[in-house]
Amino acid sequence: TSWWKKQGWSYPPGSQRVLYWRPSRSLQVGGHLPLRRKSQPAVSMMLLELTSPSGSSSTLPSLTRAVPLAEHFHKAVISRLARKGPVDCPELTGRDPFGKPLAQNHRHAHTLALDLDGDARIDHILIFTEMGLSALAQNAIRDAKKIWSKGVSEPIQLAVAASGELEALRNLRKFSQAIESLLGPAEGATTWKSLTPFVLPRHCKTKGKNTLIGQINAELTSRGFPAARNVELHAELSRGFRHYTTSRRPSYPQPPSHQGYGLVLTFDSPVRGPIILGYGAHFGLGVFSLLNL
Repeated sequence: TSWWKKQGWSYPPGSQRVLYWRPSRSLQVGGHLPLRRKSQPAVSMMLLELTSPSGSSSTLPSLTRAVPLAEHFHKAVISRLARKGPVDCPELTGRDPFGKPLAQNHRHAHTLALDLDGDARIDHILIFTEMGLSALAQNAIRDAKKIWSKGVSEPIQLAVAASGELEALRNLRKFSQAIESLLGPAEGATTWKSLTPFVLPRHCKTKGKNTLIGQINAELTSRGFPAARNVELHAELSRGFRHYTTSRRPSYPQPPSHQGYGLVLTFDSPVRGPIILGYGAHFGLGVFSLLNL
């Protein structure tokens, strides 16, 4: 351009001005069209993998701290929801928009800290709910990319490993045995053992509905399972649970007893997991797995 202007040309050599007619309103700018986002369907579960910046699995929290870690994660997710205003996400909070507990109080999310590779370290967090995780809940869970835990010197990194229906977990071949132990076979199983301590939700009595067996069967019934034909108190399992955290943070209701029981449940007919019972069940206590795995 500068060259042909220096040569005295007003327009590029060989160019020609052409006039066009158009309607007077043809170039008016329209309003902004909102971006149409594809709706995000609800899912029943999300599985997150835990890693450390150093990449060493030995720096991950011990399985004995399953409850505190699940609480830390839950708090991180809720804090992300709260950034956008009042939290209205009953599947994660277990409360209606007015802050009242849901009538069916076991349908909202369970947050389980899991050891899927068998090294006694927490390597995954599973969130599942009968209500379904809405797009709002899913986005908040995805945004919780980092949490801290007591006794761990570096932040724990989180990444979504799977989402969808609970049965989709069976497609994770790397952890197929651990998943099978948690969910049970497709046809169900009759015998289940404690994977994490069972903590009584009420004071244990020697007679009536609040005996150990009575409370276990009440928990089963409230979750849609049949009553157990036999409940065995397993001493070896109970001893292995001595170092587990068996209560939630002090700001939450505490159990009548901090004792964690190791149990073996036997049913008359096969049932499918996951089976999660008792105090702190929504944060990883009272989880059962297959006896023979």
